Order: sequence, then C-alpha cells, then structure tokens
Amino acid sequence: MKNTPFDSIEKNIWIDFIDGDDASFTLIYKKYIGVLFQYGCQFTCNEEVLKDAIQDVFVRIYNNRSQLNRDIHVKFYLFKALKNCLYNVFKREIFFEKIEQQHLTNKLDQSTEHESEVEENDEKQIIINLLNRLTDRQREAIYYRYIEELSMEEISILMKMNVQSVQNIIQRSLKKLREFKSYLKQNFEK
Repeated sequence: MKNTPFDSIEKNIWIDFIDGDDASFTLIYKKYIGVLFQYGCQFTCNEEVLKDAIQDVFVRIYNNRSQLNRDIHVKFYLFKALKNCLYNVFKREIFFEKIEQQHLTNKLDQSTEHESEVEENDEKQIIINLLNRLTDRQREAIYYRYIEELSMEEISILMKMNVQSVQNIIQRSLKKLREFKSYLKQNFEK
C-alpha cells in the first residue's frame, strides 16, 4: 500500500490519540463513523445492532488506547475491529447477509443522479441481479476490493483466508459477473 501525505497526517493523529489527545480521538471518530456504518451495512441490516457495535469499537479503542499499535492503517484497523465485534455479537453464525435492495438503491441514486428514471431503474435491477448471483463470501471480497479498495493482504486478514484464496474468490466472482452480464446483454438487449 502506498503512503500518501494524508497517511502520515492520519498516522500522526492516531499517535496523538494514543498519547492521550482527546481532540485527535474526536477527529478519528468523526472521520470514520459514517464509513464504519456503511461498511457494517454489508453485515447486517439491523441498524441498532450496528450502531451499538460501532460505539463498542470506539469505546474499546478509547479505553485501551495506551495498548494500541502506533503503526497501523486506521481505516483497516477500524474495519477489522468492527467485523470482529459483529462476529462476536452474532456468536459465530454466518452474518454476511444479502445486500438489501434499499441499500443498493440508495448507493445507485448517488451515482446515477443525472440519468433518466427508466435507465436508472434498469441499471439498479441489473446490479441487484448481478450481485445476487454471487455467494456471500464473493460479495464480501468484491466489496472489500472494489468499494473499500483494500489490498489483497488486508482482505485476507479480514476474511481469515490466505491471499491466494482471496485472489481466487475475486477472480471467480468477476468471471461470474461477466458471464451473467453477457447473458443479459445477449438475451435482453433491445
């Protein structure tokens, strides 16, 4: 992963937080509360459980800040902490639920504001159909790689798999998506 100037600023904020600066904690909280909520929506549609889990992550890092690693990627660390927290909440049951249509609709509304409603609804349906063709693990890997732009190594840690298995899942997922998209194009294009 490349280091950017922002990474060093964020790293300094993290270190200041560990050293006891509450203002730095507030900056981290404000920057990542929404990102963590969006990320957590991939695991549960129960907003109350998700909000509690996010709150628990921030309380835990605040209370244990003197024991935290000073050299981390903050976003990745928070993602991992939230995933582990949700994993514990659901007591090791499979918790990566199918992405709800409403969640996808909201995401697509943001990216297709200037298109006509007919085209927008068609695109939404195609994306929903494409994603529903994937397994939970495949959707999870695709989300990490292409939405959150995590490295293969980071994904392998989050998914508790080796890097080669993650690469295989992503490649199979993309192949499956291409095949289904091609099928749709051949059979339903006007």
